[in-house]
Formats: sequence, structure tokens, C-alpha cells
Amino acid sequence: MSDGLNQDNRRGDMAEVARTIGLLTGKLEIMHSSITDNFNTLRQDMRRMEDSTKESMHHLENRLNTKVDSLGNRVKILEASEKETIKVTSKQGAVIAGISAALTFGMVELIKAFR
Repeated sequence: MSDGLNQDNRRGDMAEVARTIGLLTGKLEIMHSSITDNFNTLRQDMRRMEDSTKESMHHLENRLNTKVDSLGNRVKILEASEKETIKVTSKQGAVIAGISAALTFGMVELIKAFR
């Protein structure tokens, strides 16, 4: 009879081991599922961050391009203004030179007349 009890105990122990292995397997599957879900969430977050960063970079690039274009236009305007200023200064210099030459000629003629 003792042999029958031992065999029943072994069967009971084996059933308990099988049940415990089943529980452990279930918990491992839950952990695996949870980890997989967390990885997927992290991937999605990383994609959103990457998209946001790209959008910010494009926005900054567009603003920079606008500023550079604006500066280029300002430089063109200043260059045109500088050319106009050079023309005016040249004309004024020529007029002043003509007046100086006429005054010098007149003074020379006056000095000749008084001699």
C-alpha cells in the first residue's frame, strides 16, 4: 500500500510541477508580450521625435533661407545705391574741377592784365 501512496504522491508532485511550469510559461508569455508592446511604443515615440525634429529642421532651414535671401536683396540695394552715389560724386567732382579750372584761368588772366 505504501507503494501505491508513493506513486500517487509522485503523480501529484508531477501534476504540481506541470501546473507550475504552465503558470511560469504563462507569466513568461505575458512578460514577452509586455516587453514587445513597450518596444513598439518606444519605436513609435522615436519615429514621432524624428518626424518632429525633421519638421523643426525644415522650419529653421526655411527661416534661414528667407533671412539669407533678404540679406542678399539688401546687399543688391546697397550696391545699387553705392553705384548711384559714385556717379553723383563723380559728376560733382567734374563740376568742381571745371569751376576750379575756370577760376584759375580767370585769375591767371587777371594777373596778366595787371602786369
